[in-house]
Amino acid sequence: MMLSKALGLLVALLAGYLMVARAAGGHSFTELAPLSLPLLAGVLISGGHWSVAISIGLIIIAWIIRTIILREPLPPSAKPEGDTAAKS
Repeated sequence: MMLSKALGLLVALLAGYLMVARAAGGHSFTELAPLSLPLLAGVLISGGHWSVAISIGLIIIAWIIRTIILREPLPPSAKPEGDTAAKS
């Protein structure tokens, strides 16, 4: 039990540090957002509160919806060329 709390704290601290370092380096919010999941996961492992679990779930759902909405359409399929061999 104590090991899981220490591991969760380590993950949360590392993700938090990376977020601060990237923000100080001038990165945009969209480049910082992926670090929110490890931060919240570390907090969830170390604390285990239901509100953190809901936050993680909402972020994952939002990313899935964003991926579906921003997905580029598939290129039009090339029509198969007819058989060039002479038919007998």
